[in-house]
Amino acid sequence: QLFCNLRPAQLLPALSAASPLRSDISQQGFDILCVRELTGGIYFGEKGRQGDGESESAFDTQTYSRKEIERIARFAFDAARLRSNHVTSVDKANVLATSVLWREVVNEVAKEYPDVTLDHIY
Repeated sequence: QLFCNLRPAQLLPALSAASPLRSDISQQGFDILCVRELTGGIYFGEKGRQGDGESESAFDTQTYSRKEIERIARFAFDAARLRSNHVTSVDKANVLATSVLWREVVNEVAKEYPDVTLDHIY
């Protein structure tokens, strides 16, 4: 089952002059792996349109299960052990109920990986 998408982003210091990034970032280089969950979320939730004219609207429903979040979080933490021993979880816990659950579950999974640091950003 394909449940995650991996998006590596790497800038080697030797290529820093070709980067549009600020020199204080590009000169040291970076190696980031974005791990994205693919089986839940807004792409698979209920969607629709209603109304006409100025009252027309559309909606998309985002849903994540605890199981989906645990699975992707464990994958991210396992990958971090092979890389930098750090996970940054990106969510919208300041405004979305699904992201509040996401953050809670990621924090629980993090306890299984005491050697990996975790931070959260919106």
